[in-house]
Amino acid sequence: MDSIPTEILTEIFRTLTVVDRPRTRPPTTQRDDQYAHELYQQFGVRRKSNMDASWWVKEGKPALGWINVTFVCRRWRECALHTSSLWTYLPDAVVIGSKWLEIFIERGREAGIHYNDKDLIALAIEGHELLSAHIHHIGILRLMGHPHRSNLYHDILQQPMPLVTELSLQDIQSMEVQADLPNLRRLRVWNTTFAGAWPTQLCTPNITSFEYYTGSHLRERGIYSVAMKPVDLSTLFNVLLKMPRLISLTLRLDSVQPNSAHNLPLVELRGLTRMDISGESSNMHPVLKRITFPPSASLRIAPRAAASTDPAVDEGSNHAFISLYENLTRGSGLAPFCTVEVIAKMNTLYFAAARHRLPDVSFAKPSYDLELELPAVQETNMHGLAAKIWGRLCKTDAIRELYVSGAWDSSSIKMFYDLSKVVHVDLMGPAVALLVEYMTGQTEPRTSPEERRIGDHVETLALHRGHLDVDRCKRLAERIGTPSFKSEGRLKTVYLSKANLSLRAGVWEEAGVEVIGV
Repeated sequence: MDSIPTEILTEIFRTLTVVDRPRTRPPTTQRDDQYAHELYQQFGVRRKSNMDASWWVKEGKPALGWINVTFVCRRWRECALHTSSLWTYLPDAVVIGSKWLEIFIERGREAGIHYNDKDLIALAIEGHELLSAHIHHIGILRLMGHPHRSNLYHDILQQPMPLVTELSLQDIQSMEVQADLPNLRRLRVWNTTFAGAWPTQLCTPNITSFEYYTGSHLRERGIYSVAMKPVDLSTLFNVLLKMPRLISLTLRLDSVQPNSAHNLPLVELRGLTRMDISGESSNMHPVLKRITFPPSASLRIAPRAAASTDPAVDEGSNHAFISLYENLTRGSGLAPFCTVEVIAKMNTLYFAAARHRLPDVSFAKPSYDLELELPAVQETNMHGLAAKIWGRLCKTDAIRELYVSGAWDSSSIKMFYDLSKVVHVDLMGPAVALLVEYMTGQTEPRTSPEERRIGDHVETLALHRGHLDVDRCKRLAERIGTPSFKSEGRLKTVYLSKANLSLRAGVWEEAGVEVIGV
């Protein structure tokens, strides 16, 4: 173990701090969890574990998580002790006692410790005492509103904070900030108001990440009780003008003064790589038009349905957002979308797309370049909106990976029929039955021998829960096993959800396809 280089050993420790956090109770086996679940289902009571703190001591297995690894040998311990960044996350210390809290602060203060009101609320030590003693050693500071903490926040935010790189203020009214924050890079202002003008310390060119949320009510003790004054968008834009180096911007505009979106100054954010905006459509569109950012930036747009019951109001706004993105990327030279996900929800159409895809199939959520969550009525304009997005923002011959789920029908599913070059298809819900039937030739037969249906180039196919049965599996396997498909088709792997794994027996062997459960 002494042969492991210090740099690699440090990275091992950092990885373990994420995957093996300290726990307040011992891990249970799968059998224990199943027994507890059955007990609750049958009798409505939860099993009280007898594995308390004394069990840990008796077994010699303290719930220290990654900290246990630092006890392996003297060299490992010395390496951990000299890596201050390992000891900055105070919530790790909270779950194992105030003694460890002191140890974490002592070892991590040079790197900037993480203070979060929410995580530290269970401590016996007063937050005022902790903050007052170590404010100069805090690197990440996250404060949440509470009726009894206003004086604490007022005192703390008057002191210099040389190490703070991230500041989060949530549900706090009439906040005063006079602290010097020379290294502030990430700012989150969540349902918070300031006494007077916006503090100059919170709108500097050094800030690279900004999250701003305007709510209608202030949250106190978990309840939204105090009404908040709607925000003037011109104030927000004056703040953005002083943050020209922003890389990430998140705006939730739920409570905005009427007509405050007019005559906004133009904000240029040339280095922006990620923008996330949600709120009322009437506020979002003018905001987007007055912020200049690169076409390559990833963008999420999630407007809230208009108060009007007329779907035409939302439809007009939806088309405006589509046009805005179309104009933004026109002539940019960006690669077309190759990965697309479409979900028809109850009152929302979710469309997401990426210009690049991983070389191997991954069931982790991709990093999308565009996400649209647009209000739509399933019975009237849901699928028409999907077709419009599809036609204006996608090049069908460029799409290689397709995810389809939600309430599709035999008519609306046709927009996916001409995707002849897709190599990975992931289906859930009615789309499983509808597209499998099309791939097997049961619906919409080819109009000419030259026409290639979706499925001819598919190499991997994922079929999730719902609308899959033995007959469809059999027909799909037979289709894959035909000489014509074997000569032209490329399907090698089918992924079935655990609920459908029973359908794999006996129908795929002759087709030469591997079936994997996910």
